[in-house]
Amino acid sequence: MAKAKKRVAKRKKISKRDNESSKPAPKRTAKRTIVKNFLDHDRIVALAARVDQMLWSANANRRKVMSRETLASLLKVVISGEELAWARSSSATSGYESWHLATFALSARTSPNELSVAITSGPASRGSPGRAWPGLQPWRPNTRKMPERLKRWLDSGTRDLVRMSIKEANAVAKELTKLPPPKTKWWQHLDTKDNGIIIVRALREKSLTGGQP
Repeated sequence: MAKAKKRVAKRKKISKRDNESSKPAPKRTAKRTIVKNFLDHDRIVALAARVDQMLWSANANRRKVMSRETLASLLKVVISGEELAWARSSSATSGYESWHLATFALSARTSPNELSVAITSGPASRGSPGRAWPGLQPWRPNTRKMPERLKRWLDSGTRDLVRMSIKEANAVAKELTKLPPPKTKWWQHLDTKDNGIIIVRALREKSLTGGQP
């Protein structure tokens, strides 16, 4: 009798196992992989350091200099959608200051996702990108040949020019304002009140700050 009960229990166990194995396997829920769009922090720091070094090399030991804030604002102008803009630390048309140098920066959108920025020093008297960079001479943004000349100059690989993505430029602009005080002779008495940014639209210039070129 006991043996019979054991056989019946064994059959039920086998039957239950067979039924479970015949059931369809539960559907697996696909895991969603979220890819975060992040920037390389070390590259941003390196780009900001390089751009800042170019800025203070151009500023040299002058009291009238271009500020980091002006350079960051110039980048933001192009980031926001403008094709071309340039900045200067000061300008002069006559008098003693006309013999001085000024700092110039130019930023241009080279593709939908990339921009270039160049920084150098040049004559303050009637200063313009053309006087700062011989490759942009003569600086006549209202002529048809200017876009072709500008593209050729941007592609020439000039040493005082840096390329970066729009996202990198945005991060670099923020990083510039966080840097410690510059190691320069006049760092406590720097004069940046004459800094100006000029936007070039439809081959014509419009002054954002400062006077007309």
